Amino acid sequence: MTTPALPHETPMAYFKNLVDQAIAHQRLDSSEDSAFYLVQLLDAFIRPDRVFARAGIAEHTALGEVYCHAANQDGVRKFMLYKLVGDASLFLAGFFPEGCGGRHKLVGPQYFMRLGGRAYHEAAQAARSWASAPVLQEIGSGFARFVDVLNEVAESCALGAGQPSLLTLYQRWAETGSSRTACTLQRQGIVLQPAQITAGQAAVMH
Repeated sequence: MTTPALPHETPMAYFKNLVDQAIAHQRLDSSEDSAFYLVQLLDAFIRPDRVFARAGIAEHTALGEVYCHAANQDGVRKFMLYKLVGDASLFLAGFFPEGCGGRHKLVGPQYFMRLGGRAYHEAAQAARSWASAPVLQEIGSGFARFVDVLNEVAESCALGAGQPSLLTLYQRWAETGSSRTACTLQRQGIVLQPAQITAGQAAVMH
């Protein structure tokens, strides 16, 4: 897949505009710091190899393996590894929800919802005396909503190949409980019963 060229502005400015639009469109009550965190995340993942290299981890290492390794570390190292897992999970679930890319393609988005949210909580605990802790806690607590924001950003910058099918959207909603995906389905005439909505939303709570 060829990544489309960015407009004549810096990647940070480009992503900030898309993130701000998505947050406003979804009426997400997020802090400015968390919104800017998403912008920085997208800018960093233009080169994901560098993100992993900064943490001293091979790019194709399974994120579950990195998460387990982080549990046996201390201090800054523990923080860096948990943050890497959270960041990569958020990016994968946001930009590649149907495939999750690379060696993670056999793992569904629900896996990354759980792993990413937990990783951000652990990173926040490891950094509890640092200024970044509240942002990591906010993103970890609202992980599914921030994934929705990145879903919209991905569609806006056309990184996906065409529009997803209704079946694909329904599978995404059933696995993640995404309120944004539910709204998209309903706009397309798919009626979701209250019991179905409850079940879908519960998918990310266990």
